[in-house]
Amino acid sequence: MRKASSPPSSRTSDTNEVLMLGYMNEKALKLTLEGPDVWFFSRSRQEMWHKGETSGNFIKVKEIYKDCENNSLLSKPNP
Repeated sequence: MRKASSPPSSRTSDTNEVLMLGYMNEKALKLTLEGPDVWFFSRSRQEMWHKGETSGNFIKVKEIYKDCENNSLLSKPNP
């Protein structure tokens, strides 16, 4: 993956409904791959964002795919 923030989208694994579009840096990707939750990088706050920490709407990682150019991700979680 590139070093700049990449825009991953999250879709439910059962219906393919798009849950959200966020940005990941290398640290967010590492934390996400360690599981079980999806992490993002907040570009507006310039900090890590553990999705669900405030709202309770956690996104649990099930599968992650990269595109052919290796610059964006698709996560298929169980919300």
